[in-house]
Amino acid sequence: MEPTPIPQSPNLGSTNSAHVEESMWSAFQNILTFISLAFFAGSLHALWSIFVNHWLPTIGNEYARTISSYLLNYSIATLLVSTPLFVFLFINTNKKYTQQPELKKTRSKKTLNYITLIVTFIILIIRTISAINTALNDAFTINFGLNLLITIVINGLIFAYYLYEVRIEKQTAPMSKYIIGSVIISLIAITTFITSLSIRSDVKPKKQPAIQVSPQIMDKPEKNILATATNLPSPKQTIQGIDFSVESAQIYETQGETLLELNLIFAANVPCPLTGGAVCGINQLGIKATDEEGFKLERTLLNHPETIKDTILRQGEKTRGKYFFRLQEVSEKYFITYNTPSGEISDKIEILMNLK
Repeated sequence: MEPTPIPQSPNLGSTNSAHVEESMWSAFQNILTFISLAFFAGSLHALWSIFVNHWLPTIGNEYARTISSYLLNYSIATLLVSTPLFVFLFINTNKKYTQQPELKKTRSKKTLNYITLIVTFIILIIRTISAINTALNDAFTINFGLNLLITIVINGLIFAYYLYEVRIEKQTAPMSKYIIGSVIISLIAITTFITSLSIRSDVKPKKQPAIQVSPQIMDKPEKNILATATNLPSPKQTIQGIDFSVESAQIYETQGETLLELNLIFAANVPCPLTGGAVCGINQLGIKATDEEGFKLERTLLNHPETIKDTILRQGEKTRGKYFFRLQEVSEKYFITYNTPSGEISDKIEILMNLK
């Protein structure tokens, strides 16, 4: 009697395809690639924004001519460090995936891909909302539009590339495509670096001629107080990484002039979106004021020791100072706004004055 063959049941817990486990070193390289990409993209965004603000300053962005050299030097240094590191890791990791396509399916690779997609998508949404809000407030300028375009181009390209990587997960792209991409990235970085050097001398802080201000102009005995604010301090507004508020205000006569004096506070309590969280700048000439009829007030005493100056704040730092406007007539209501270096404008802060 012949033995009855025993049917082989399929093994539902395994597959015929070989599975390659990714080493910790390979996963570590992936993480370094994404970190270097973040610094590279942040430096490009900061430098290109500086170029736009320098070449196309607007009425609300005179700060472009006196931008801090610290921000420019910091962005150049970041570009010099992150570019070769990112290009090397980009080629090395994609060479690994070309030789072993199955590694593209590892958990670390998928997780980092989707994190990048989510972050770039959030940035695109936030900047688009900001653009629409600015346009609705009739404050959309060419300068702001170009800064918005920079964000869309950089984040859009990163989003499109990693979306493509996710879509072709099961396919293998030729290594030549990644080499060409690395060459393009290097050319962009070199061009940006050369351009930044060409304007570096222009954006270095220049010593302004000292303006002789009579010491009595701020002496309390010489002040004839005409009005004080009744609804301050104002609520804090966060714009481009900086908390801005008006603490107090008063109107007084001194030496034949009528001045509106503001006491301001700026604080960097959140990471700065313009520089990837490193530093944020205060734009002295971005502070504007109008009276209740909408007439723009004239700035004055910009070089006075107590006047707030262009300043770079790291996260957690704060500064305070005064700001002065020359008045032709005294009103019961004024409106204060703050314009950032990239052209974004805060909501109006209403100041109600109690006339003496």
